[in-house]
Amino acid sequence: MTDTWLGGQLVLHEPAARVRDLYKESCSDAASAAGREIRERDWSLADIYRDLGGDGPRSSELHELFRDFFNGQTRSAIAPRRDDSKLEYWAGVPERGAQLRDRALEILRQRRAVVGDIDRVYRGRCRPRELGMDAETQALVLAYNQIDMELYAHFCGLAHFASPEAGQWARSALHARGDPPREEAGGARPQGERAVCVLGMSRSGTSLTAQVLNVLGVDLGAPEELMKPAEGNNPAGFWEHEGIAGLNEDILLSLGSAERQGWRHPPELPEGWERDARLERHRREAEAMLRESFADSPLWGWKDPRNCLTLPFWQQLVPEMRYVICVRNPLDVAASLGARDGMRREESLRLWLLYMSQALRHVAGRPRLFVAYEDYFAGLNRQLERLAGFLGIPGLSHAQRDEIAERLDPGLRHQRESERASEESLPRDVTELYATLSAGTRD
Repeated sequence: MTDTWLGGQLVLHEPAARVRDLYKESCSDAASAAGREIRERDWSLADIYRDLGGDGPRSSELHELFRDFFNGQTRSAIAPRRDDSKLEYWAGVPERGAQLRDRALEILRQRRAVVGDIDRVYRGRCRPRELGMDAETQALVLAYNQIDMELYAHFCGLAHFASPEAGQWARSALHARGDPPREEAGGARPQGERAVCVLGMSRSGTSLTAQVLNVLGVDLGAPEELMKPAEGNNPAGFWEHEGIAGLNEDILLSLGSAERQGWRHPPELPEGWERDARLERHRREAEAMLRESFADSPLWGWKDPRNCLTLPFWQQLVPEMRYVICVRNPLDVAASLGARDGMRREESLRLWLLYMSQALRHVAGRPRLFVAYEDYFAGLNRQLERLAGFLGIPGLSHAQRDEIAERLDPGLRHQRESERASEESLPRDVTELYATLSAGTRD
């Protein structure tokens, strides 16, 4: 899939799907120089990033040949005539990545970018494509296309929030086919395009993030619907919708066989599990719960670490959500789980890997923002600006900043195992996933 300019506007495609299609096109095109290299080297898509990604920017004939695999849409935005000799393909330096992103955003704002699936986005049917990638390949694609992901998420978000006139312009610009938007049946339903779901392994700052989002204006439910604080666990509150959390736990128990905590002993969930007939009651309960809690909310959401696993179930009901993924050093997560639940480090790291890899898989191609737990204490203002920008909030008031600063108690940051232990002691797959997630928090 090549980037498309239509009437002076760049059509942005889902970055992971774009790279997948670019790889397939290169392999099948007998005249493609990149395809010839792929065939001669017997490269998989992941091999391109393993061999050319490295630890920093490079300049070689081979890198030039494969540059469209590295933030290719950002390249098209900044230099549509391909005169981008100074544009490094690599996005590993946060400051450099931010500069490229901001340059591309400014150009696309002026020239009016649109997203390739605007007809489905506008009608509330924007679902991720079946990528056909294994978890490692997908992680590599995301790691080296972070700027493209931000551009796509930004303009996909604008499409969600667009006025009917803006949506009509975008659809006509793309010659979109299909019926006009239809009214939903069955009474008022919460608007999915204004929903945000907080994801992350337990003890990764999901409660803190949900609390901050609430101050920014995200409705998490009525006070009586939220889980009560627990002294010695989350004294500042869980900020968790008790009904949704309970339903998630019941889903895991219903599909498992062990009479144990579902979140700690989750069942293996095969492809398409969310359509299991055993979950019909859960679907009805979930629809009623979302309608009762959020039908009148202009901006709403929830957090529950279990959603890392159960997200496909909820995406059937709210397909247009955006996601905030909380990232914390797995050593600190393991130490915190050990202190709270007496969990052994091996079990904690295994669960961390499962939860975070599943979260990354389920949000591929969707609007999402990675936030580091540590940045609340080391870079609060930047963290708040990123969250507000992601939600489409123009800016934070002094009152909001003051309230968040007052609620942020550094004394609650108990576990700092990563400051004492070496990350070299982590399993390789945990280390690699944490590096991928951490790179996302710096963009």
